[in-house]
Amino acid sequence: MILLSRFYLLWRQQALEPIIALGKAQRWLRDADSQDIMEHCKTFMPELSSPSGRLSRLSRQLQQDYSHPYYWAAFNYMGV
Repeated sequence: MILLSRFYLLWRQQALEPIIALGKAQRWLRDADSQDIMEHCKTFMPELSSPSGRLSRLSRQLQQDYSHPYYWAAFNYMGV
């Protein structure tokens, strides 16, 4: 979810070519810290700002380390 939401942000809102947007999204996820990820997710999930039971669990999941290639390396862009 984090990688693809970042990809769509770069592709659709910043008008980057899809292959460039995916590469930037992958590098961003690899290098982002937990605060960067939380701020990005709050742009489309504002309820993350309020600490409720279910949301606090989601917040904890979003604060893990996503630098391992497992989270971003398997995605590629194949276009026509």
